[in-house]
Amino acid sequence: IKKAHEFLETHTEYEVAEAIIKQFPSTTIKSIETSIKSYKNIEAWKTNLQATENSFDRLQNIMQNSGELTNRVPFNKIVDNIKENRPNTKIYVESIYPINDSDDEKVKEDSIRNRNNNDIDKINSMLKEKYNNTDVTYIDINSNLKENNKLKLSYTVDGVHLTPLGYIKVTRLLMPYLINN
Repeated sequence: IKKAHEFLETHTEYEVAEAIIKQFPSTTIKSIETSIKSYKNIEAWKTNLQATENSFDRLQNIMQNSGELTNRVPFNKIVDNIKENRPNTKIYVESIYPINDSDDEKVKEDSIRNRNNNDIDKINSMLKEKYNNTDVTYIDINSNLKENNKLKLSYTVDGVHLTPLGYIKVTRLLMPYLINN
């Protein structure tokens, strides 16, 4: 992953598009290049390999759905492992983002599935409490993405996944942590 990340950072958008074009057989190289430029322009292009509990859970979901993972690993074991083996590493835990389960036409039930904001809020409260007064920084993105206790409609494409505007909001919220450390 690190080598792939370094490749993305050290090559032009065209070179990256050229390298991945086979993965998108019905897409033009120009379209892929344009998409990469767009991601960079809105600062949604991942520039570090920082893992969040949300991304770790998504990774485990993907691995479980593909049959590659039979037992889930608690995220806090990863945090404990990092703290033990890399004691100088600054660890950030980001809140789980809210969902929008309204009746709006853009909200897709198959994206929402069994997610709900009450459970998400409870988990976020537990995370905040767990890392309170520790050397792990909890970052509350969730409350900054809400309107009427739901993910703001302009920040979501389907009730769960973020729009470019949503990614811009998240990026702006995370920048102070990245710049100051």
